[in-house]
Amino acid sequence: MSISEFTAALNQVASERNIAVSDVLETLKEALVAAYRKDFPVSDEDAVNLKADISEETGEIRIFDGKKDVTPAGFGRIASQTAKQVILQK
Repeated sequence: MSISEFTAALNQVASERNIAVSDVLETLKEALVAAYRKDFPVSDEDAVNLKADISEETGEIRIFDGKKDVTPAGFGRIASQTAKQVILQK
C-alpha cells in the first residue's frame, strides 16, 4: 500500500467513524505492538518499552524496544493483517 493509499484509508476510517485520525493511528500502533508480542513473546516488564512507529513519509512500520529496532523480517504481512482487523473493528 502506498503512503497516499495508507493516508486515504486512515482518513476514510476516521471520517466514517467520526473519530480523529490520530486516534485511529494510535489504535493501530497499539495493535501492532500487541501483534508483535503475540508472535515474539516478551515479559510484561520488557513490553513497557515496546513502541510501534509508522513513517509518514514511507508508510514503513517498525517496532522499537526502547531505541533498538526489533522489527522482525516479514513483519509487514503481520502489520497489514493487523491494520485490516483494527480498521474493521473501529
